[in-house]
Amino acid sequence: MSAGTHGATDILALGADWEAQDTAKATGSDRATGSKANGDIDASTVYGAQIEITVPYIYIGAETDLAAALAAASANIGDLLATYLITGISCDLSPLASGQRAVINFTAVNGFSAASAVYKPSVTVSLVVGAIPDILANSDADSECVGATYGISAPFGTDRDAGGEIIRGATYGGEETLELEYYGIPTLVITGWDQTSDSARTSNADYSGSSFSLIKGVGRFVA
Repeated sequence: MSAGTHGATDILALGADWEAQDTAKATGSDRATGSKANGDIDASTVYGAQIEITVPYIYIGAETDLAAALAAASANIGDLLATYLITGISCDLSPLASGQRAVINFTAVNGFSAASAVYKPSVTVSLVVGAIPDILANSDADSECVGATYGISAPFGTDRDAGGEIIRGATYGGEETLELEYYGIPTLVITGWDQTSDSARTSNADYSGSSFSLIKGVGRFVA
C-alpha cells in the first residue's frame, strides 16, 4: 500500500480562495434491453453516459458573503468551469458558530460546451466566521438562529440524438431553498418565500426550538 496523501482535487478550478474538502465523481448511463418471445432478456446495451461531480469547498478569500464569493470565481448556477456546468450550490452555515468556515457544496455535470442561463443568490448569506447569520429578518429578540443551510439550483433540459446520446439543453427553473433552525420561536419575514414545513418543540430540560423549510423561484441573471 502506498503512503497516504492529503488534498482533495480542485476539480472546478476555483483557485486559491477555495479549498476543496472532498471530491466525488459518478458516471451514470441509461440501459436498453431487447426481449425474446418468452420475455427473457435477449440483449442489452448502455448509452448516454453522464458524469456528475459533487465537491464541498470552504472559502478563504476576502469576500464576506456568498454572492460576492461566487461572482468573483464565476461559479454561479449555469456557469461553466473546467468543462463542468454548475447545477446546484448548497451552503451549510452551521460551522460558523464554532469558528469554522461555511461548507459550500457544488454539484455539476459534464458535457456542456458553453455556459448556460445563470442564476445568482437573491439574499445575503454571510460567510463571516463567528456566528450563524439571520438570512431572513427576525423581529423576535428572544430567538436565535442555530442552524442554517442555503441552497440554489436549476435543472437542465436534454434531448437525444439518433444514437441515444444526450444533446444538452439549457438550465431553467432556478429555485432557492432555506433550511433554518432556531432556539425559541422567531418571527420571520418570509415575503416571496413558500414555507413548506415548520416545527416547534418544548422541553422540561432544554430551551424551546423550531425549524423551517422555505423555497422560492429565482429569475435568471441578465447582465
